[in-house]
Amino acid sequence: MNLSQRILKNPRLWLLSGQVASAGVGFLSLGLLARQLPQADFGAWVLFLTNLGLVEMIRAGSIYQGLVTFIAGAQSSEEKNAFVQVGWIQTTLLTAGLALLLHGAYWIWPQPLDQWHFTLFFKQAGLILVVTLPIQVATWIAHAHERYLPLWILSFSATLALFVAILWDDHLTLTQLFRYFIFIRVALALLAIFWFPPWRLGKLDDRFQQAWQKMVGYSRFTLLSTLGSNILKSADVWLINAYLGPASVALYNIPMKLLEVVEIPLRSWSMTSFPKFSA
Repeated sequence: MNLSQRILKNPRLWLLSGQVASAGVGFLSLGLLARQLPQADFGAWVLFLTNLGLVEMIRAGSIYQGLVTFIAGAQSSEEKNAFVQVGWIQTTLLTAGLALLLHGAYWIWPQPLDQWHFTLFFKQAGLILVVTLPIQVATWIAHAHERYLPLWILSFSATLALFVAILWDDHLTLTQLFRYFIFIRVALALLAIFWFPPWRLGKLDDRFQQAWQKMVGYSRFTLLSTLGSNILKSADVWLINAYLGPASVALYNIPMKLLEVVEIPLRSWSMTSFPKFSA
């Protein structure tokens, strides 16, 4: 195998290039949104993404790390299949619980959440979580099996498609932006289900119960660490919104996106190394 073939088959290169491209396109999207949307609406969109990131971290902290760890370390295809079954079921149950909790919070405290500009996220929480569920589980399974091409496509396509929609729409509003966001993720969710169909996993057997217990035991540790680190990253956005308003959140978010580029090489290396360490 020559040098060019080694480079093309290097998973770290695939992830690094995809994350660099995604970060670049995402930053361009924010620049366009900063010009097209009023500052208050742009800040509300940043708050929406921040809250969505926190909820996704709850799902990831509960299931993602354990799923990759146990699938990569499983000794047989049947054992791997049992963990995939557990991943789908646990994520579905957790999604239903989170959706009910978020809708209940908006039903109980509508005025404070409206004043904090959290309306978009809390009112649409159920739809958002259901649509993004297949995408999350598919990327976790792809990562566990070291299938980096589907992972790359699912992650980068969402950023690129939204950038094209923002670029194409000259009269963009916050409501229309959210519709683009949902439509893109519906398409990606269908693609994720096509790649990793849960109905082909077969019947549940004794391995399922063992896998369930292992996943629950593992998530007790990963959930707190993952959620804690994400809350620390999101707290500044919430505090700025509380004291200065969404317009200040908009101004603060743009340079912060540039700083995230520094994390990309380390993130791509850790993602490709994680299944190997687990195995």
